Amino acid sequence: DFYKALGVATNASGDAVKAAYRTRVKECHPDAMYRKGDTSDAALDEFYLLEEAYSVLSDPGKRSTYDQGRAMKRMVAWLDKGDWGSAMAAVGKVGRAVAVDIAVPLAKG
Repeated sequence: DFYKALGVATNASGDAVKAAYRTRVKECHPDAMYRKGDTSDAALDEFYLLEEAYSVLSDPGKRSTYDQGRAMKRMVAWLDKGDWGSAMAAVGKVGRAVAVDIAVPLAKG
C-alpha cells in the first residue's frame, strides 16, 4: 500500500505526500544505507517502493486510478466473503457500472 509506505493518510495533500516522501527517502536512500553498512536487497527494495509510491501519489491522475483500484480490491474481497453491504458501499468510489460488471459474475460464480 503506497499510503502506508509513505506513512500518510489516504486524504493527504500533495504537499504532505511530498514531505513524507522526502523524509522517508532520506532514511533509505542507497547512499545513506551504504554509509550505515546496510547493502541488503531489502533496503534497496524499500527505496524503490518509496520512489514508486511518490510517483503515483504525487500525480493526481495516477493517484485517482490507484485509489479506484484499491476500492475495487476491497470490494472484491468483501464479495468473496459474502459481505454485500460493505461491497456495495464501495460502489460510490468505483462507479456503479463497473461494480455491477464485477459483482454479478461473482454472485453467479
